[in-house]
Amino acid sequence: MALNSQQISLNNMKKKIIIPLVISLLIALPLIYYWPAMVILTEGSSRYTEQDSRRYEMLTDEIIKNCPRISSIYDFGYATVDGPALEVSNITFQNTNDATNIRSYLASLGFTLSYTDTTGEYWKSTDSDKTIHIGIINDPKTVIVDAIRK
Repeated sequence: MALNSQQISLNNMKKKIIIPLVISLLIALPLIYYWPAMVILTEGSSRYTEQDSRRYEMLTDEIIKNCPRISSIYDFGYATVDGPALEVSNITFQNTNDATNIRSYLASLGFTLSYTDTTGEYWKSTDSDKTIHIGIINDPKTVIVDAIRK
């Protein structure tokens, strides 16, 4: 009889240890797995290259991913913005100021030139909630393509 009560007491102790341990693991494992993604998404802004595959896949808009590479020197950016735009994904090309291929690409996606101002061209499509901005800087030669999602 004393042996049975010791076994019951031992079983109760095991349950008291195992249950919190399992609960802790169920909480900790997803946090550990998703921690890098949470850090990236809460940064607010980021500059990266295509070789930074995690940032590239998570932060780069599909329109920007498929944008023609008009220069061999380029990088990507991402920012969440307060105000009218929720997020901006961009690609910056250096050593060029010719955006002809980008304009053709946008037209093939159904975008049309909506308006221009001192910062560049704004392209819109009735099929998309995004506005595409093409900014051209002459010195140094740079083309910046922004996908702005509202």
